[in-house]
Amino acid sequence: MREASYGRAWLTGGVAGWLPVGYDDSLCQLWTTNEQPPPPVMADLVHALDPLIDYALLDRWIIIIPQNPSCGFAGYSSLGKETWNTDDGVVRFSRFILNGFDPATAARVSAHEFGHSAGTLQHSLDHECGAAIVGDFCSDGSTATDAYDVISQSVPYGHYSAPNKEALHWLDTNLVEVTPPGGTYFLESYSLPASGSPPTGTLALRIPVEWLIDDLRGASGYYVSYRTQTGFDAIFPELGTDGAMIHLDGDFYIPLDPPVTGASQLLDMSPNADFSQLLDSEDVLLGVGQTFDDSENGIQIEVLGRVGNELEVAVTISKYCGNGTIEPEIGETCDGSDLGLETCSSVGWSSGTLACSATCQFETSTCSGGFRCGPGHAYDPATETCTAEVLLDASRRDIWRSTSLWTDVRNFSSGNPTTNVGYIFLSNVERPGFANIYRNSMPFDTSSIPDGANLVSATLDMKILAGFPSRNTHPGSADQLVLVEATLSNPPVASAVDYRTIGTVDSPIELAPRVDVGDVFTGAAAPIQFVLSSAGLDALDPTGFSHLGLRGAYDVDDVVVPGVENALQVYFRSEISPIAGPRLTVVYDAVPEPGFAAGLFAGGLAALGLARRRAGDKGRFEIGRVDPQAA
Repeated sequence: MREASYGRAWLTGGVAGWLPVGYDDSLCQLWTTNEQPPPPVMADLVHALDPLIDYALLDRWIIIIPQNPSCGFAGYSSLGKETWNTDDGVVRFSRFILNGFDPATAARVSAHEFGHSAGTLQHSLDHECGAAIVGDFCSDGSTATDAYDVISQSVPYGHYSAPNKEALHWLDTNLVEVTPPGGTYFLESYSLPASGSPPTGTLALRIPVEWLIDDLRGASGYYVSYRTQTGFDAIFPELGTDGAMIHLDGDFYIPLDPPVTGASQLLDMSPNADFSQLLDSEDVLLGVGQTFDDSENGIQIEVLGRVGNELEVAVTISKYCGNGTIEPEIGETCDGSDLGLETCSSVGWSSGTLACSATCQFETSTCSGGFRCGPGHAYDPATETCTAEVLLDASRRDIWRSTSLWTDVRNFSSGNPTTNVGYIFLSNVERPGFANIYRNSMPFDTSSIPDGANLVSATLDMKILAGFPSRNTHPGSADQLVLVEATLSNPPVASAVDYRTIGTVDSPIELAPRVDVGDVFTGAAAPIQFVLSSAGLDALDPTGFSHLGLRGAYDVDDVVVPGVENALQVYFRSEISPIAGPRLTVVYDAVPEPGFAAGLFAGGLAALGLARRRAGDKGRFEIGRVDPQAA
């Protein structure tokens, strides 16, 4: 820890001694999951050690148990600190367990677990893209491990990767942020042993970039470091050759409590799809005279050679805001005077002079008159429509009930709001003595849609997530998801009394054709789309939150076979992942700016004879005219 942090972190403390604890060793009950409240065995252990430990002074806790084959792990750690009730008051500390003490492995297992407990670090991965170096959705968390990071699943010796050291605040001023158009940089050895004070030179570069890691995480930067065969990195013979090691970070889109660092991703500069992943990772370095070219993002990294004890690296960034050229692949709509032939009219206004902002986005404050869209909504001049994309509000809640009888749980007037760590969980089960139902509020903040806008269409997209226990005991039966209107009294947070507001118990108003999920529980994450009907458009509220609800058909149709398990369990990401959703996409007619040629505009619509639903006015159609309030 002292070496990897360059003298910024180290361990001090004491040993409390062995303590006999009575628990079922065959079930490994000393550690189950990182949950609150803690497993009773852990709570008992904390209480038993109260006379020996001043918990108010404790930050980290290492527990060593006699080797237990039932546990199935060498080490296990909390992700960051947990809250405990002790005789010394309510305290927070992290903990990890060593399953037995093997002198040959205890040091590296401890360093690995400290990464989890001290930095909430995830296992570092290899960015495995087959024959390519980098791309979207390349990593496989089950097999693609970073063989050069002690926090990876392979648990080698060696230093933590640069993204992980930054998360631990160990790089400090030794990390240089590369800004356009780039430059030449000199990297000190990243893996030199600690020698008193931290080094003063550059240990790593960070180059901003965007790649999609998976449904829940995205990369925001390349990290370039110079690893040498010294210190705890001496075990890697391939580091005896000069070269740059490049990683991506991988931050979660969603806020987690406690905050969790996303897994870093090691890039292989000599990928070979025919090799095993571990063998292929033995030549990951970008060698002297070699160039890594990310043409999509306009980034080049070239290793020029070693100068003294430092590695000289040149970074060129050709695509960036301010170079006078529009690069849509990095999110630009304009750049300086280059507007791409767009005008105020083509982006939804009738007059004025379109400009470009300092962030290379269209500036419409100098436009006037004509149509308008809500803030951030896309305008289509061919159809004169706007498109809004809204992610599910992060403060939503699931509402759950359980009892021994299916009829009772279905008709209860109140429930238990749950969060499920940001997942939607549906479960309708009937077996002797047990039944439960989850009904789910899905509030979307649609207030950015202009009041009175004519809604054309709307879709709700989401994904069933792979890697979580989904179940379906009766494929081909009532295994559909049903979108209904929810009428919460306290938006957008559901309370216990809102259990009955996720549609009426019997025959709720359905807002879209049902989606059959009977065949999507295998393979990768499965996409789901609800296409909202006219009733669904009626349920959207442009003045605040649109309260949609999700239920299972077993619940809606009251389908149950007494005495037989009847289960449907599905997990969705339910907060702010732009990939997994849930995401509501609404297309609506562009709304005329207040006071702009109202009479002429209304006459034009009358001639066309258009019929569209007016948002915020349920059940009402405007045929051949525009409501004066809307105009």
